[in-house]
Amino acid sequence: MSAGDKVPSALLFYGPSGVGKRRAAIELAKAINCEKGGADPCGDCPQCVETEKGLHPDVRVVDREYRAATAKDPKGEYRSALSSGNENKMEQFLEKQTSLRIDTIREIRKSMTHKPIFGKHKAGILDDAHEMTVEAANALLKSLEEPGPRSHWILISSQRENMLPTILSRCQPVRFLALESEILKRVLVERCSLAAETAARWSRWAGGSVERALALGRHEAAAASAPWDAPGGAHEFASRLPREAHRAREEAAGLLTLWSLLLRGFWLEDSVGRAEAARTLKNLLRLQGDLKRNASAALVMHVAVLEVQALCRKFSISPLRFTM
Repeated sequence: MSAGDKVPSALLFYGPSGVGKRRAAIELAKAINCEKGGADPCGDCPQCVETEKGLHPDVRVVDREYRAATAKDPKGEYRSALSSGNENKMEQFLEKQTSLRIDTIREIRKSMTHKPIFGKHKAGILDDAHEMTVEAANALLKSLEEPGPRSHWILISSQRENMLPTILSRCQPVRFLALESEILKRVLVERCSLAAETAARWSRWAGGSVERALALGRHEAAAASAPWDAPGGAHEFASRLPREAHRAREEAAGLLTLWSLLLRGFWLEDSVGRAEAARTLKNLLRLQGDLKRNASAALVMHVAVLEVQALCRKFSISPLRFTM
């Protein structure tokens, strides 16, 4: 009996973002077809190699790229961006894929009804399954109720509470917890090739999430290279944001998150006045709310930098303390 014969036809991997749910789903997809037949995939056989590359014909991963490829695109914008290698256009199109629509579910359902052609089992992995529309969820429900032979659905979600109860009742839940700090540090060193000191610093504030740790690292680099002390530094800082509005908001949101986390640390250390730290933190959280309401990322960042600079001047601390 292979590993696939013991795996339920429908699983739900749920838990915080960036804790390995998608990686676990890929590893499970390898295991059910692995030629070695053990509980863990060997990683070396053709089944494992093709699954890792994303080329296995019996394993489909429905992520934002898959959604974009199957979305209605009458003007051919996504295909044009792909063929020309225009990364900005591709990112903009991917940003629009905020829901998992019925057309995409119908396409993957059709694929899952066919017999395996390369491996012994088929796997359909739905990333961000909580983004399914009601129509898409109802369409998927039919497959979950009457799964095809040797087919396995793996739903991934960081927002289980936003999924339909009928979908939840058809899936065996597998909960993923935030990674312990030492485990996260090891993952960052071994899988992301970070220096141990850098990994330790990033993992300290990441809340057990690899995704958040890497994002904080990107924002740390942006903050460290900023003209904190230069005349007009706040304006120049804001002007360094990406030109594309969605990317500028993402960068600004990340920096606000980083500074809010560091401020909490300063408050606990009592390295700045607690009342002033609390006031600045409150203002940064307010700016995060403004950003979510589509306020100008440049304006939000300008105000945020002024807030941080004022706090640093009052307590004679270096603004570089806000770069982790």
